[in-house]
Amino acid sequence: MIYLYMKIHNETGLKYLGCTIKKDPDKYKGASKYLLKHLGEHGNNYTTTVLLATENFEDARGTA
Repeated sequence: MIYLYMKIHNETGLKYLGCTIKKDPDKYKGASKYLLKHLGEHGNNYTTTVLLATENFEDARGTA
């Protein structure tokens, strides 16, 4: 499964859009150095919203 997700930091309002093939996108913090630095400075208080869950790579790319 491919997940397109948005994370919003609950204290700072930072929004981050990401994509993963991990089984649980809620637990996955992301791979962005910027996001991980932000979480390190402000804590792991974020909400994850799955925008798209698909098996089709072309759907995840938005080219279908």
